[in-house]
Amino acid sequence: MRLITIPRQLHQTWKSKSGLPHNYAFWSRSFVACHPDLEHRIYDDADNRALLADTFPQLLPLYDAFPREIFRADFIRPVYLFRFGGMYADMDFQCLRPLDDVFASGAGVVLGRMGGDETFAHSIPNAMMFSAPGQAFWLGYLALMAQAWAEVEDRVYVRPENVTGPVVLREAVRRYREDPGAFRSMVADFIDGNGLPVEPSALEFGRLELLPGHLCYPLQWNVPEHQPFTRKGTSSDQRLYSRDEACGMFPDSLAVTWWTYSWGAEQPVRRRRRRRAWARLRDAIRSRLQWA
Repeated sequence: MRLITIPRQLHQTWKSKSGLPHNYAFWSRSFVACHPDLEHRIYDDADNRALLADTFPQLLPLYDAFPREIFRADFIRPVYLFRFGGMYADMDFQCLRPLDDVFASGAGVVLGRMGGDETFAHSIPNAMMFSAPGQAFWLGYLALMAQAWAEVEDRVYVRPENVTGPVVLREAVRRYREDPGAFRSMVADFIDGNGLPVEPSALEFGRLELLPGHLCYPLQWNVPEHQPFTRKGTSSDQRLYSRDEACGMFPDSLAVTWWTYSWGAEQPVRRRRRRRAWARLRDAIRSRLQWA
């Protein structure tokens, strides 16, 4: 059996290569501090589209159809990992300890759980992921993204978690583990249906490992007690903890994500629009009553 290795590469993405928020730069450097030999790549939006155009140009219409950049940022992550391998980490992840055991795990794909409830639809985030190159799992994840997008009715207000994020990733994990034959068929159909330049027989179906929640997600965005530490925004005055401080806070963790939710600003303001519509209706009713 061929030895599977995960390259010591880190892939991260931000809107542009200039003006990186101070806290993101701080957290990003933590990975290099723990791994001096790590190859670190930061992609901006233009880089991401160029990479997809070079790797799977057939998927550009789907990529461009997404309503907001967060969908595209989710979509490109499995492309990094399929083509190059290595690890992907969100910009708000802080590395606390070396990840050498993960890189040398021998697994084809390594993901992390959040919390202990396996039935929670968001329990396998796409915020930190590891992979050897050429793993078929990532094409299955892309195939499920395409399927989820095709089934969306309200494409303006749909949330990315349900189309390109953890909800779809968890479903990919379930299918990969529970019915490998059907997963292979789904990947083959996705390749054939889109004319992707991939030979199905050359794909790797390596072991998929799920790390326990405390290793990479000691803070859970859905736990109220954790909220004081999360979602404080992306401004430069974000409270930053040194590696020693953070290791003291999370003694059993390899990394922690601070869940800054930077993409939330892209969300359409449906609630605000509704309030404005109700205000217009109220004013119209008042005008009619006054006229009468």
